[in-house]
Amino acid sequence: MNPNMEANTMTMNTLVLPRKSASLLDRVSKDNLVLFGLLTLITTLFALFLLFPLWTMLKKSVQNANGEFVGLANFTDYLSSAGVWTSLSNTLILGVSVTAIVTLAAFGFAYALTRSCMPFKGLFKVLGTAPILAPSLLPAISLVFLFGNQALPNPC
Repeated sequence: MNPNMEANTMTMNTLVLPRKSASLLDRVSKDNLVLFGLLTLITTLFALFLLFPLWTMLKKSVQNANGEFVGLANFTDYLSSAGVWTSLSNTLILGVSVTAIVTLAAFGFAYALTRSCMPFKGLFKVLGTAPILAPSLLPAISLVFLFGNQALPNPC
């Protein structure tokens, strides 16, 4: 038999098992541990900076001007005034009206840009993208980009 074949036969018959890690720290990347620690720290700080002011406001909302506990009396006094319900109904009417008008106008604009042969179509496309530059609309636009068409984060 050829000596090279014997060497190949020996290496083919040898079973090499992967080395088992002794602990979880050996199996987890150090980068992942650092990132997990930073994520935990940031999440904790975010929760504190969000929850502490909310707790303070809730605590103050159940006290009177002297700092004595009055329970939900402040809420019942506030909700029993007629001005609150008038402002709420005015807000809802205005919101529904503006939503309907803007939706119809935006649909008409988009339909005209995509389905017509109107002059200066390029200019109107550029003007249609101008609100992206408005600072007040950036959070809303970024949420649309973040969540996509399905209202869920896009995995791609």
